[in-house]
Amino acid sequence: MIAIVMMLTLLAPTAQLISAPRLLPSITNCAAYSGAFCLRCNSRFYLNAAQATACLPISDANCDSSLGRENKCNVCATGFYVSSTDCLPQNPWCSSVTPNTNTCLACNSPYILVGSTCQVDKSILCANYRATVNICAACQSGYIFLNGGCFPSSDVNCSYQPVVGVPCNACSAGFYPNPATLKCAPQSVPNCNTYVANANTCSVCNTNYYVNAGACSLQSVPNCNTYVANANTCSICVSLYFPDGLGGCQSITSTNCLASNGVANSCTTCAPTYYPLAGICTLQSVPNCSVYIANTNNCNLCGSGFYASGGNCLTSFRPNCLSYVSGANACAVCNPGFFVQSFLCHPQNVASCITYTPNTNTCTDCAPTFTLNAGTNTCNL
Repeated sequence: MIAIVMMLTLLAPTAQLISAPRLLPSITNCAAYSGAFCLRCNSRFYLNAAQATACLPISDANCDSSLGRENKCNVCATGFYVSSTDCLPQNPWCSSVTPNTNTCLACNSPYILVGSTCQVDKSILCANYRATVNICAACQSGYIFLNGGCFPSSDVNCSYQPVVGVPCNACSAGFYPNPATLKCAPQSVPNCNTYVANANTCSVCNTNYYVNAGACSLQSVPNCNTYVANANTCSICVSLYFPDGLGGCQSITSTNCLASNGVANSCTTCAPTYYPLAGICTLQSVPNCSVYIANTNNCNLCGSGFYASGGNCLTSFRPNCLSYVSGANACAVCNPGFFVQSFLCHPQNVASCITYTPNTNTCTDCAPTFTLNAGTNTCNL
């Protein structure tokens, strides 16, 4: 009996909970709840917060359908398409579009379909038309660009004039828009080779001139031989000068110089008795040298008793030689008892001869009992 009473006591609160009435939340235009908060609103409404207590109208009046959570359209009304969070008007020149996009399928005349958009047909009166991108690169002669197409021009040298009555925006080659006359005037910079398009401004001048504030001025660097094209800057100076790195020319630093290449601070040809050493004229200085090879420190002819070899003067030496050929290692006169043959000294050797012509092997007197035969250069009994 006690157990039954205790069981009824424990069940009593549960019975009271089940029997209590439940209060349902009431949020206008809410489609789904999570407890007391709205989880999703009806289409064209959105949640006012993460734990929403209200559903607010979508701010875009051209929205046809939304997902009920964000202030963002999912499907726009006819004639509009979704772009990010907004409904924007579809291209008015499209006769057919993919729903809810701005992708055009067909265009109203006189527009043509280029990709997925409708554009003005720019092929009319166009001389250079690119169909894939609907671009006219050049109108036919006598026509100008106007409002995206080609139309007759009152200025035969005008190629682009977007608004009638204003100066021409782009002229034909050789002309530029003149704001004073509203016409295209001939480009006319003296000594100009190439102009900036649509301006009376030179970009490349003729030879011997350079661009100076859009005009052409004569190149005028003192002591310059060759200029950088289209600049008043020297690249090669006259002899005895070199480029100073600032566009000008300055004197080379070497003294006793006769000529340089005009490019470096270096002498190439020195005055007599000097030669270029690392670009500096240095005194020629080969010992025992009489005559030098010009502009070098190499000897061409040495003094007596010396000969030139490899630019230097070496001591002449031939056995039994009395005197040498000047500047050569060759004997000119031999010692008594010897004669010169091929610049070498050989012993005089005519049998029974007691006297010779000096420096030869020619006998002039024979020993007693011998007779000289001059024809054969022999001494006979």
